[in-house]
Amino acid sequence: MGSIPVAPSKLTAETVTPLQITLTWLDNSKNETGFKIERKRPGEGYKEIKTLGPNVTAYTDSSLANKIKYSYRVRAYNNAGESPYSNEANATTGDQDTIISLIIGQNTYYVNSKQKTMDTEPIIRDSRTYLPIRYVAEAFGAKAAWDNPQQKVTITMKNNVIELWIGNNTASVNGQARLIDSSNTKVKPIVVEPGRIMLPIRFIAENMGCSVYWNQNSNEVTVVYSP
Repeated sequence: MGSIPVAPSKLTAETVTPLQITLTWLDNSKNETGFKIERKRPGEGYKEIKTLGPNVTAYTDSSLANKIKYSYRVRAYNNAGESPYSNEANATTGDQDTIISLIIGQNTYYVNSKQKTMDTEPIIRDSRTYLPIRYVAEAFGAKAAWDNPQQKVTITMKNNVIELWIGNNTASVNGQARLIDSSNTKVKPIVVEPGRIMLPIRFIAENMGCSVYWNQNSNEVTVVYSP
């Protein structure tokens, strides 16, 4: 029947956006079928929220409420049974700023000083910064959807809905038509090799309630979301 797996350890919980907490842990077992993640809120007991496969050491919890302290624990399992629990880790959701930093021509970027990687580098086109927008949208808790027949990107965040069409310099914001850039009508969504959709960051960010800053000396764009 085999032996039960060894418990994971060094569980950490980090609030990476106002409504997202990322867990990481050390996998100490070599025979687990997977991991079970449990979560609790103040005054409640632990409940299992996710089952993951073997050799996984991170998970982002996005089904959260604002300004709540969440506690987590993880254990490994296999056919022989379940390991003891890891240590408990805590993190609190809230209205903290989310800060994203990107540099033109580099596929690494930072969300609240944590390094991440894109599959396409930000570029300058028509004197404006373009990038695959989902990397910014998801960091702020927004969702980006692609409609291939209409060649349209829809970004939804709270009560805001932004729609943009490839090759069209006019977008829709909550049903109202707007020029993407009134001072430069050449600015429009584009597609670059190998088929990646690129959107102008300033228009998207500002219509999601963010501030955008440009450092010409370092070719760095900083986007700040303050809930």
